Amino acid sequence: MHRTLPLFCLIPLWATAQIQLELHPDSFEGSFQVDLSDNWAEPIAHIQVVNQSGQMVNLRWVFEPQSAPPEWEYRICDINQCYNTGVISNVNLDTGAPNKPVALMPGDSSLLDLHILPRGVAGEGVFRIYLADMSAPTQYIDTAVYYVSIDGLTATTDITSSPIRVWPNPADAWFTLSENRLVQYIYVYNLLGGEVARFAYGADRYYDISALPSGMYFVVLADKKGQLLRTIRLNKRLARP
Repeated sequence: MHRTLPLFCLIPLWATAQIQLELHPDSFEGSFQVDLSDNWAEPIAHIQVVNQSGQMVNLRWVFEPQSAPPEWEYRICDINQCYNTGVISNVNLDTGAPNKPVALMPGDSSLLDLHILPRGVAGEGVFRIYLADMSAPTQYIDTAVYYVSIDGLTATTDITSSPIRVWPNPADAWFTLSENRLVQYIYVYNLLGGEVARFAYGADRYYDISALPSGMYFVVLADKKGQLLRTIRLNKRLARP
């Protein structure tokens, strides 16, 4: 006997079929050189997701490490917040927490950054973040893939014998670096993984952060090839009158 499905059973599948996402880049492939003696080293793999459909989407993501050293830990950052190690989805369907879908209007975008804490261990990893709309939260629309390699600093770029310092820390209006021959670029990220400032390194130069709100930031130091040297946490406080 032929049966006709109720219309409400078809709505989630139809709605999901209309959703179009775009990832920039299509997949992340990168290698980082980090100071493995720094337990807080935190290279960041960047991908951005854009809503290319004509309707609002409420994205649910699910993080899956496919292969990586067991010592590595992770934080996923979207436009809402950064999630601690152990959180594999921004919407946990079993426990109900966390429950923060990424709401994107047509043309809006969100970062989808993978922060890796290698905890002193070099290696390679492959990771996937699956994307779904809350209208059908287990039906994946797209997948962000990350291919990451982490190496210790080589002898020619070893900064452990001459540590690079960011000071003052806490800072209010500016910070500077101790003199060195390695750093070429300086990037400042907020806790959501968004870039809020960038500078070219110069000896005895002061880097203006007076316009940034108070809070915690990541100062990422890179060499002339763009390879990460060190990530340092910077506490930005309100300037005193």
